[in-house]
Amino acid sequence: MDDFVTSKLIEWQLPGLIERFRDEAIDEESFGYLDLHTITTLIPRIGERLKFINKHNEFVRHTVCPPATLPTPDLPAATVANANPEMAALPNPDPEMPDATMVPVLQIVPVFDICAVLSAVPEGRSIVESLDTDQLITGKERKAMVRILVSHLIERCGETPTAVMKIALASALIHAFPCLNDDSGSGFGTWYAKGRSHHPATGFLEERLRNIRKQLRRSSRGPRPQREQDTVPSRIVIPDCTRFFDPLRRACT
Repeated sequence: MDDFVTSKLIEWQLPGLIERFRDEAIDEESFGYLDLHTITTLIPRIGERLKFINKHNEFVRHTVCPPATLPTPDLPAATVANANPEMAALPNPDPEMPDATMVPVLQIVPVFDICAVLSAVPEGRSIVESLDTDQLITGKERKAMVRILVSHLIERCGETPTAVMKIALASALIHAFPCLNDDSGSGFGTWYAKGRSHHPATGFLEERLRNIRKQLRRSSRGPRPQREQDTVPSRIVIPDCTRFFDPLRRACT
């Protein structure tokens, strides 16, 4: 570990992490590449992890180069704020550059601080405690957690968040609480699975979003108008002559 990382940790009042970062050989270059999964592995204690994530997000926002400095203007620019950077590679679009077959492009992945979102409400704080101590939650707690997280997602992205945002939320959830990991390929398929081959997206988060959208559409349409048969009283037909049966006379009069 170089002096840059040491000075940053001291500046952020996290000197207790210096030894851990030194053991993992985190230098100035790798320090900027840290993502949420790696940070969770490096810093198991929640309090220190939350402080580091907040400081690291600010550090990344001030050090990421703007899109104008990318090698070619034809490449898409990242647009999501409050994020950690990850490097991806796209094929070189310029045939005049034979020596460069791949051009690095900065991809920005949204970050969700799951512990902070849940801890903002009393119900969520009890859920965090259950996950930290017992490594499990009840069905009632799971529904409450999904409700809190989806409300935060809608506040941040609106009622129709992109698949990228939903994946980021589900991924952040299992990174914050590995006990919620499932056996799907992504590890968070139970919480969100992107739709494929004309099949809609699934998962607890997606179901909650879908139900909220239905409720919003229903409320925007207003009360259901009454049908004509509900407003017009039904007619009762009375015959011209009512016939009564006299059992003594055994005849109709």
